Amino acid sequence: MTTYAYTMMSAAALLLCACTARMDMQGQDPNEFYAAHPIKNKVESREVSVMVHFPPEASSLPPGDMARLHQALQNIAPPAIDVVRIRIAKNDMHNQARKTYLAALLRRMGYKNGIRFESSPGLARGDADIDVTYLAIVLPDCPDWRTSPVTSYSNTWQGNFHCAQEVNLGLMVADPHDLVKGSARVSPDTDRDAKVIEDYRAGKGFDQVAPWDTSSSSGSGAGSSTPGSGSGPTTGAGASSGGP
Repeated sequence: MTTYAYTMMSAAALLLCACTARMDMQGQDPNEFYAAHPIKNKVESREVSVMVHFPPEASSLPPGDMARLHQALQNIAPPAIDVVRIRIAKNDMHNQARKTYLAALLRRMGYKNGIRFESSPGLARGDADIDVTYLAIVLPDCPDWRTSPVTSYSNTWQGNFHCAQEVNLGLMVADPHDLVKGSARVSPDTDRDAKVIEDYRAGKGFDQVAPWDTSSSSGSGAGSSTPGSGSGPTTGAGASSGGP
């Protein structure tokens, strides 16, 4: 073997010796760092409460209360809901017309499950405190450029790739419960799938707002409202970037 070959082998050995995992993060092993500080979506329980008031002898809400209710709930996707508690005065528990109206109103907004009526001694007649408990996805704090976007001596994710993938997943999830526990296996509906593809190819449905955003159709008497004027839900539950 020639002197040149020995020289090249020695140089390659020196170079490979320097290529350790700690080179990826300025002296810290990424495997150890991300094991202690994982980048992942978090799911937390949140509540939003809206107080509305029925006028005397009325069985429907005035336009202002309707608009306030829609504004408070417009960014909460129905699948994210755990429970909807409607607290009313004790004397109003027998007012079936108002209870039916509120339940129907919430169902038209997409909140069909978990609606409960409770008596509250602190409320006056005509008051209704609508309390919604739901899950929200908290996205990781991205971008993450702690490691190189080019090389990876630690056999880990390259710079920001994993962080971006987690954020994309969190933004696409419609039901935050799926990040807590996966859904059971369901039978596929091939007819529905075929209809969706058919409508997509025909260009149908692109001008529709989210089914739970009824602000455009409920604004009669409460001021004009154009379709799509309210921002749609984020990740199905009002996702937020950064920490909780």
